[in-house]
Amino acid sequence: MTQPKARNPAFSFSRRDSSFFVRDTLEGRFPEVLDQLTRAAVRILERVISMGDVQAVKLITETWLDGLKNLVSCADFGEPMLERIVQSRAVELRKHLTDPELDADERYKKAEDLAKVGIELLVTAVGRGPAFTKISAILAKLWVAAVSDVDDLGEQGQAPVRGLIRLFVGRLSTFVTRKDRINAEICWHAGLELLKAAALSPKRNLLNKFSEEWARQWKFALDEQMGDLAYDMFNRRRQEYQICITNNRYEEALGLAVAGLEVLRAAIEQRFGTVVQLVLPAINQLTRWTMEQNPKTCLQGEPGGLGEHGGPFIPLCSLSRDLERRIKKSIY
Repeated sequence: MTQPKARNPAFSFSRRDSSFFVRDTLEGRFPEVLDQLTRAAVRILERVISMGDVQAVKLITETWLDGLKNLVSCADFGEPMLERIVQSRAVELRKHLTDPELDADERYKKAEDLAKVGIELLVTAVGRGPAFTKISAILAKLWVAAVSDVDDLGEQGQAPVRGLIRLFVGRLSTFVTRKDRINAEICWHAGLELLKAAALSPKRNLLNKFSEEWARQWKFALDEQMGDLAYDMFNRRRQEYQICITNNRYEEALGLAVAGLEVLRAAIEQRFGTVVQLVLPAINQLTRWTMEQNPKTCLQGEPGGLGEHGGPFIPLCSLSRDLERRIKKSIY
């Protein structure tokens, strides 16, 4: 008689109906157990990534994402629970970078291994399409928050922050160099999620670092004859911005707009003429389009039209006009 095939417990857990989670709350033992499971999963994925086993990384990451998606689907506490367990990993990241028992290289290596897990989860979530859009945005926000914690270390955190950002852009550069459009596109989308999250962060210097690296990646793609990909990605985000405004999703629209303006600023400051030529016409068009939705909101600072989030669009339009003045004075 054939024995029934044993089920992978992790696989089973990740696909349990979300009602399983409803029996628990943010209190009790479940958060502690989930945190322990997450810590173990991080260690396993760190190890598999270091071994370069692509298939194993894919299997573990996708299984883990299914579990996280089920968790987030619990309206009452799913997202706060995810934020709690990711915050625990952010605390680990800081500890690695401040461990007095390790030298500088060892500290960064431990932080790098942990950050790679977050990048793998984000890129895989983006690659799985619309069903994982929400989890992608959450993961991007939490990854940026973790990097922000490192930035709070002051001088000690500056080099690691740059390094952690370059971990991601380095992955994109590899796919662009190989002319691997499919994977480059997935990485590009994931990177734009990070940039959007950074745009909504209160840390201006952190946004500057993300924007500078992103402008550099855009230039690299244009230089590597993958300009069609760069144009396509930018046009999609432009359409997304207009959809967000039309559907009253003003915070998302603001993140997209600020991200675009900051990439333009970074391109101007680094004298990336090809990037300016790509971004500037779209920025001008979207600024005019936004102002046309309610001119008083943008020009006079009066409420209305853009809803309760109308206020942020006042400095947004002002920033766009300021950038235009600076561009006229530049070599471009």
